[in-house]
Amino acid sequence: MKFPSSPFVRRGAGLLALGALAWIAGVATIAARVEAFGQVVGPAAPAPETWPADASLPRASGVDALYVFVHPKCPCTRATYSELREVLARAERKPVVTIVSVPADPGVEPEPPALGPESHLPAAVVRLDRGGAEARRFGAATSGHVVLYDAAGRLRYAGGVTASRARYGDSDARRALIAALGGAAPEHVDVRPTFGCELFSGATACERCRKGD
Repeated sequence: MKFPSSPFVRRGAGLLALGALAWIAGVATIAARVEAFGQVVGPAAPAPETWPADASLPRASGVDALYVFVHPKCPCTRATYSELREVLARAERKPVVTIVSVPADPGVEPEPPALGPESHLPAAVVRLDRGGAEARRFGAATSGHVVLYDAAGRLRYAGGVTASRARYGDSDARRALIAALGGAAPEHVDVRPTFGCELFSGATACERCRKGD
């Protein structure tokens, strides 16, 4: 049974279709914006090629030492911990892991790193880098930055372990870090980009990260 189609009905259907197209376009724009933001590489500086004698971070002799610098409020930290768990599970050589928490405001007692690193990286030691002196010493300026030193104190890896901000899953960075912890330490330093909140931009960096801009 056919019903008569009035101009009002046709106009309403047209407006509904336009509204749906506008909504789809808006969602696509937001998704593209978030994806583009996730691919923005964070700042970093070169890490010392050999273990610096004036470093205050703990380092046991005779074993590999891995350090991950994190902003206490960075939402990307979850993905960093997840990827590090995969690395540690697959690596031939097991490093001593230190999580270095860099509070945005050195005058305020910081919150613990996202999700509580002690429970998610059970073997990790947690150190507070109030003021960021150690982060700067090792070239870390972005949350999630990792440096790996071998048993002889030589730098073997520097950079992030995710493919983009808060990205879980396999990546070139994860494979490179696993390779750096392989049966024989490589003779070169593998440097990778780090994706995350800037360590020295205060809490506003993490707020922008949560919003995707």
